[in-house]
Amino acid sequence: MIREVSADRPSFRTVKFGSGFNVVVADRTAVSTDKDSRNGLGKTTLIEIIHFCLGASFGRENPLRAPQLEDWTFSVVLSLGGRDVKVSRNTKTPRSIEIDGNSDGWLHEPKLDRESGRRALTVDAWTAVLGSECFGLAEEHDRTFGPSFRMLFKYLVRRGAWAFTNAFEPYPKVKPFDVQVSNAFLLGLAWEPASELHRLREQKAALSKLKAAVRTGVVLGLGGKRGELESERVTLQTQIEAAHSQLASFRVHPQYREIEKRANELTLEILRLADENVTDRGLVALYDQSLQTEKAPAVHDVVAVYEAAKIEIGDLLRRRLDEVREFHEAIIRNRKAHLASEIGAINHRIEQREARKLALDNERADLMTLLRSHGALEEYTALQKRVLEVEARLNNVMTQLENQRRFEEGSSALRVEQERVWQVAETEYEDRRAAREAAIGLFNKNSEALYEAPGKLIIDVDKEAGYTFSVEIERAGAEGIESMKVFCYDLMVAHLWSTKPRRANVLIHDSTLFNGVDERQVARALQVAVAETKARGFQYICTMNTDQIPRFERGFTLPEPALRLTDDTPAGSLLGIRY
Repeated sequence: MIREVSADRPSFRTVKFGSGFNVVVADRTAVSTDKDSRNGLGKTTLIEIIHFCLGASFGRENPLRAPQLEDWTFSVVLSLGGRDVKVSRNTKTPRSIEIDGNSDGWLHEPKLDRESGRRALTVDAWTAVLGSECFGLAEEHDRTFGPSFRMLFKYLVRRGAWAFTNAFEPYPKVKPFDVQVSNAFLLGLAWEPASELHRLREQKAALSKLKAAVRTGVVLGLGGKRGELESERVTLQTQIEAAHSQLASFRVHPQYREIEKRANELTLEILRLADENVTDRGLVALYDQSLQTEKAPAVHDVVAVYEAAKIEIGDLLRRRLDEVREFHEAIIRNRKAHLASEIGAINHRIEQREARKLALDNERADLMTLLRSHGALEEYTALQKRVLEVEARLNNVMTQLENQRRFEEGSSALRVEQERVWQVAETEYEDRRAAREAAIGLFNKNSEALYEAPGKLIIDVDKEAGYTFSVEIERAGAEGIESMKVFCYDLMVAHLWSTKPRRANVLIHDSTLFNGVDERQVARALQVAVAETKARGFQYICTMNTDQIPRFERGFTLPEPALRLTDDTPAGSLLGIRY
């Protein structure tokens, strides 16, 4: 119940509301002209302030974001759990809600603000408190698919022209699950099946989108035929098993790299010795060839030439020739002796190198045996890394197989779950027959009071859509009939909740409700509202223009306005200013 609406500006016209029926009237003064507007006096602004103080979002389109209202603090005094509490919210710091009053037993206890010295709550905490105190909502309700205070409050305090065109949709583009869950909750029906059906519909839609993304290639790594994936899985598992076996038998030698370096050095030394031996063996072959071809000069050939010419060779010449032959023979003997000595020395060096090679080769063989039986730490690490890479590939394949399984089983599982929830919804629908009939009876009663013909509130449950709601009034051709459907529905909801231990206990309608409605229906609606508030004890607040106030039947008088707004001066408006 709303007790008071105020602001921290002296120009603001504080309005106090009592229990039962309350009306705020926008009045035309004697000096106003036909061009003066009564729509800018603050009727709708009053409703915006109530929403603002009760946790509404504060987006760019909110009328209270006007530059002229920057740093204004609006306050609402309301009754929660039988205790009056004043709540204030500033347009400059809208994330904090100041609380003044007894908050014992609330879901969230206001915290003291050191700077202001006042107690405050965050917007989320405040709406959680309101949900608990006004609708009995537990905080553990899933806010994604369950009812919340803000969802429900929009039905009790409608705002904007759209709100009065459809009883079940208080604002444009409302989500289907919001319609089903909110109205089921307000009518005393089981809202949980509606929430579950919506969750299943979203899962089904997500699964369909994912399947489409896989088919078109937008999502990669999820395709492949099952047989191919199974074959790859077996191959990768075999590789992993072999790698794990290799790791298990792997022995790390702390001096592996030093040993490997020494083995490489030995190999280079052996190759060097072999190259030197090849060179020396070539030299020995050359020396052997020289030994075979070395001969003394043929002196007898010279003697033969002389004899052929029949020239007598003297003793002196013969002695000279013999001396030459002996000289050359001595040279050849000396050269052969030298070559033989060189060949011997070279062969000795070759033998020494061969012995050195054999020793080095034996040492290298020992080192290679050690290297083959051990490994380096970095090799072990590299092997581990390769194992991890193969395991990652295996996990990817397993994920693809699991996704394929889920794709194949997902749709059927969703159908099974949807059938189960549908059965629960059917059972709850029948179990809560009394609640349905009470709501239907009240709606019919309200509509009959307006049009002298009972209307119909139709509540059904559908396997795919969940709850379906509609209203019908036989006078469907009457002017403003849609607004009156909303009026009858809202009044029925207020009636139902008037007996709840925790309730908002308030219903507010903007003057838009009465636009285009026949005067007789407006009169009857107001009379019904007055009677219902007296009988049921809830609060009804409406705003009206003076030209909307109808003539009533004899014996009925509309209660005095809680606030009368005028257009003669800015001071006559709610804010006390014009912009």
